[in-house]
Amino acid sequence: MSSHMTEATNTEERNARKIREGMVVSNKMNQTAVIAVVERVAHKKYSKMVIRTKKLYAHDETNDVNIGDRVRVMEIRPMSKLKRWRIIDPVTCHGSNIAFALQQFDQFQFMCRRYTGKC
Repeated sequence: MSSHMTEATNTEERNARKIREGMVVSNKMNQTAVIAVVERVAHKKYSKMVIRTKKLYAHDETNDVNIGDRVRVMEIRPMSKLKRWRIIDPVTCHGSNIAFALQQFDQFQFMCRRYTGKC
C-alpha cells in the first residue's frame, strides 16, 4: 500500500504558474527589479474598461534588465517580504538607450494618468 502512495506523489505535476508581462520601472536594488503590469478590467457596476497598474517585485539573477525594458515574469514561491516573481525573459530591450526608456516611461505614466486620474 505504501508503494501505491509513493507512485501517486511522484506522478503529480505542479500547478500552472501565473505569467505576466510588464515594463521595468526600477532596477536599483541588487537582484531585484520593479515591474509595472498594466491590465484592463471592466468596472463592476458601470462596465467601463478601467486601467489598473500593479507593481511587482521580481527576482533578476543577473542584474541585466534596465529601466524601460519589457519583460515577462513568472510567479514563484516567496523569496522575501515583497518578492514573489521571477524574470523569465526580456520581450524588448530598450534600457541601453536611456532617452528612449525615459520617453517610454513618461508615455506610460501619461496614459496611466489619462485613464485613471492617478498613477
